[in-house]
Amino acid sequence: MTITINHPASSDGDDDPHWKMSFTMKALMGDRTLRLCSLSFSSFEFEDERRTTPRYPFSIVVHEWRPWEAISDHKSPTFWMIARQPDVTRAYFDYNDLLAVDLAGRLWHRRLISCAANEKGWFAVTQGRGGGAGEPDLSKTFFAAAVSAQPATLYLAIQSQGALFASQPSPTGDWTEGWKHVNVWVYPDLIFGIPNTSGAPIPVPLSASSTVAGMPSSSPFGGVEITVLAADGHFYSRTTQQPTDPGPWLRIDVSRFTALFGAEFVVTGDFLLTLASDRSLWAAVVDHSDNHASPAWERLTPDDFSVSRFTATNRQGGCQIVASTTAGTIRAATYRPGSPVNWAKIDLRNVLVMPGSPLASGAPAADQAKFFAIGADGKLYSIDWDSKADWTAEKAWLEVAADGKGIESRLGGGIAAVSRVSGQVEVIAQNKENALVKAWWS
Repeated sequence: MTITINHPASSDGDDDPHWKMSFTMKALMGDRTLRLCSLSFSSFEFEDERRTTPRYPFSIVVHEWRPWEAISDHKSPTFWMIARQPDVTRAYFDYNDLLAVDLAGRLWHRRLISCAANEKGWFAVTQGRGGGAGEPDLSKTFFAAAVSAQPATLYLAIQSQGALFASQPSPTGDWTEGWKHVNVWVYPDLIFGIPNTSGAPIPVPLSASSTVAGMPSSSPFGGVEITVLAADGHFYSRTTQQPTDPGPWLRIDVSRFTALFGAEFVVTGDFLLTLASDRSLWAAVVDHSDNHASPAWERLTPDDFSVSRFTATNRQGGCQIVASTTAGTIRAATYRPGSPVNWAKIDLRNVLVMPGSPLASGAPAADQAKFFAIGADGKLYSIDWDSKADWTAEKAWLEVAADGKGIESRLGGGIAAVSRVSGQVEVIAQNKENALVKAWWS
């Protein structure tokens, strides 16, 4: 839901009155109670011709899940993902970007708009399973990252068979702009890791198991930040505005461990988290300058902790992590650089997590986050983190089941969590019939 506020000219002859305002809002419910609303933006300055606010999104705070609903024409995907978006305080999206590979091996894109009547449907991203001329080959193992820096934009990166491809939709929504083969390269170093821009570029090969991640850039100039694990075992990242941008990359050294190829890593804020070859979890704080980075990596897990999957958010200056173990248990911790990491045991009740089963997370507020897991029983569960209580063993997982009606998830079918509006989290999953379904909480 959104609201627009208009401040017309005054009646005393001043055509352009200046007014700087902030506000809170409550909703009158059907049962005649007032509910507090959570606002992504709550201030505006009316000046000169600026007499109307943009659309301000809000959610009504009721602390409950809405019923699951099916996503129509879902294509029963063999692979799917939701594009990453900026924090709710930076931009408002009235849609989610869904990318899905159908049963014929073709990649499609669709914008799931809040008002379904305004949707334009699916647009083909690739020509077929094996990859057409200049396209990534999706018939073999591939890794993808999709990021939106601003509404109506989307950057898609796919690593396929050791090559990195990038593309984006046209303003009309189709993918006629084609694919760009992105070369990963760096300048040689001068002192203190400063790049020698006069030196010959050094190419950086990728492996067929090189993973890729992306996030909206924190740069004031916008863009997206793409990070890859290269064949040499180090990470490389760059901030880019367009898939055709051929600029240099920043090397992020890996030290004290060997990164696990083929496993996802997480970039959130200034934090980079990755699994090592022994399935321990490591983290570093990354400098977003243009200099060659050698961060201080810290091991976060003890020797007897073998991580299967993990997810993380970035709130209150710390990194909140939920990880499943290869034994099917779940642990949670908050990482703050240089401080001890204390893992809390937060297992699902009377059920394990299947090894390799995905996890997801979303942050509805600056001091809150929600984490999601699929149990071996196929049910989808959520657990809350908040800055006051942090992580304790008393935290409990609850099934995402409005009115007691949950879903039976496809094990390994994926989960995505998105916060597009302050105080609200959407979760998308794949059920045992291979359909995509969604629910939301506020």
